[in-house]
Amino acid sequence: MLKASHVNIGGTVALASIVVTSGYISPLLVFYPLFSLLPDADHHSSSATKALGFQLPGATHRGYSHSALFVVW
Repeated sequence: MLKASHVNIGGTVALASIVVTSGYISPLLVFYPLFSLLPDADHHSSSATKALGFQLPGATHRGYSHSALFVVW
């Protein structure tokens, strides 16, 4: 997925969480689109890796960082 796809999914999840929580708007929702870039910090040329300044240790592209457990972590 490209950066724009990750950000769009993060924004969609943020909006959906407002609906699910009956209108509660958490201040953290602003960061959902940014958090959605983290799974790609496992690739050396991704926007997330460049922004963080490092690649996730021991990760291969679409490895553990693309799992549901990574999201919960």
